[in-house]
Amino acid sequence: MLPLSGLVVLDISSFIAAPAAAVALADFGADVIKIEPPGEGDPHRHNYKNASYPQSDKNFPWQLDGRLKRSIGLDLKNASARAVLERLIGRADVMIVNFPPPARERLKLRWEDIEPINPRLVYCSLTGYGETGPDRDRPGFDVTAYFGRSGILDAARFIDNQRIELEDERPVEARGNSRRGGFFLHGLDPVRLHHGNPSGLLERSHFAAD
Repeated sequence: MLPLSGLVVLDISSFIAAPAAAVALADFGADVIKIEPPGEGDPHRHNYKNASYPQSDKNFPWQLDGRLKRSIGLDLKNASARAVLERLIGRADVMIVNFPPPARERLKLRWEDIEPINPRLVYCSLTGYGETGPDRDRPGFDVTAYFGRSGILDAARFIDNQRIELEDERPVEARGNSRRGGFFLHGLDPVRLHHGNPSGLLERSHFAAD
């Protein structure tokens, strides 16, 4: 039996950083239930088709970040889906979200919305710019929050999948920290659960991936 067998994780996130935390918990035996929009699901399912990824007929990004999860299509903007969502929240041990604060407020996914449903839940949110500050309401991706602001985006140029070296350029590795942020967040969850959350109060973890 794996260490986290019996743990129920509700993954209400998309793309990479927060789903990477959920998949790491699944690797250790947790039962991860992923909420996706009906239809095409998490946009990350289709990222392998983007020109920025090595071209392949295999959906390797999704195999990396979506494996070992059970998925359910649920339109969180539809009020009729709320009852289903609350049933899932009520049975979960951990909930992971990565919506910016305004979206969480609209969808009633803030910790103060969740606490009455399951006060012993370990609630984890991961955002590009954190919970406070001038950029807190902006969506954050590697391209905007890391590559663009650091200047790496200008240095990482490719033609036909081959990197183009600029004159007098120092080698720069164009790697974001989405998965590193996700794996840090995944490490917080077992620690909190190990201590049993004896207070009965909602536990909150907020982590910025930039």
